[in-house]
Amino acid sequence: SADSSSSLRRGSPLRRRPARASPRRARTPAERSHATRHSSPARSPSARGLAFSRTEPEHCVRAAMPLPLSALVPHQVLADGVQAEALRLAQATRGERTEPASTATVLVGCLVDPRKTGQVMRSLGRAWPLPESLGHLKRLRKTSEGAIEMILCVDAKVSDPGTPPMGSAELFERFLSSAAGLDAAARDELSSAFSTSAMVKKLPADPPVHIGEARDWSRRLWPVHFNPKNCLLGTRPALAPVPLTAVEIDRARKWMALVCERSANANHAPAACIVGPATDTLVAVGEDTSKIDSHPLHHAAMVAIDAAMSRILRERNRRKAAAGQPLEPRSTLAHGQAPEKRARIDEAQLPADQAVAEADLPFFDPVTTYLCTALDAYLTHEPCAMCAMALLHSRIRRVFYLTPDETQGALGSVHALHCHESLNHHFAVFKLAPASDALGVSQGDGGDACRGAA
Repeated sequence: SADSSSSLRRGSPLRRRPARASPRRARTPAERSHATRHSSPARSPSARGLAFSRTEPEHCVRAAMPLPLSALVPHQVLADGVQAEALRLAQATRGERTEPASTATVLVGCLVDPRKTGQVMRSLGRAWPLPESLGHLKRLRKTSEGAIEMILCVDAKVSDPGTPPMGSAELFERFLSSAAGLDAAARDELSSAFSTSAMVKKLPADPPVHIGEARDWSRRLWPVHFNPKNCLLGTRPALAPVPLTAVEIDRARKWMALVCERSANANHAPAACIVGPATDTLVAVGEDTSKIDSHPLHHAAMVAIDAAMSRILRERNRRKAAAGQPLEPRSTLAHGQAPEKRARIDEAQLPADQAVAEADLPFFDPVTTYLCTALDAYLTHEPCAMCAMALLHSRIRRVFYLTPDETQGALGSVHALHCHESLNHHFAVFKLAPASDALGVSQGDGGDACRGAA
């Protein structure tokens, strides 16, 4: 029509030519970070359930809380061997029947003359000593019929893998022929001491973790010794399950709500806080600013630790200045950064009930205590290896986190640095998750399942 043709002649959008593109200005790091945070990154293919990659911080906190925090309970993150022992210990403490996690195949013979028990034990100890891993097994037992059964040797010494099953007489002959260091007279003595038959039995390969479990195994399976130092929980007590009271569980939810709020106010970047559990006082908070500052050390845990150290060091220097002692210098996370610009706690940002004077640290002596000893850390995300080692070197007491990181998480998902045997400090790690998730030892009932390990 005429109207439509006139509108096209007047330069309607249908007839406009695209404007020439102007030269593109390089974006600043802050602009690049803003664009990254407001984009829609793809979900990590390795992520499952509640786990998301650290490359998508704007979704992590939201996706990690399908339920309110009141429905989440702390699950302690334990090493595989420690977790298995902890579950057995909890069951044995409640009087439940447990089964060994693994078994060892041994050859057992029936002693004919009980008067030769001591002599036979010495001969077997010289020719077929039990391995150290089976030191919890007693060498002999008395059956309900009054017969004496004795462990002759580990079955691997007399039967090759893949060989067809042998009869009891063949097993005993193979056993005698495999003796090393015994003369013919000793072999004849052993042959006369036992009946010419042997049987294969599967006995517990793992030592018992509780006296009740040892008594149950001795009655049902085979007599065993109980020594707390023979199990992982006995040799590494710092890795044992830590029971939490109902008050501690409520406090964990409260502080996790605080770091989630801080994360939401920082465009859902990872956040962390450090708390003094003795008085339930906030010491320091921090958010991940590594993308904004383009600094690889400004992760949430690192910033929170630095803020806590800044506060503690200022109080330490204040006391030293009052006593006329030389002050300690301040280090910074950013190389070349002026001391007055370093990250420090802002008292104005603390909640009203947690705003305390900088010198008010009744639960912590900044002069005699080393770094973050006796303090707890709460994080929205599982820390990476760098942050986990920083928490370890700061001598943190416990760590609570919400969202696991299956790509680079160092406290349970990929690595378990808090359980590493060669490190000189260990701390307890808890992940907040629904009570139905099997993520370790649940504390939803106030730690009743773990009190036997304390």
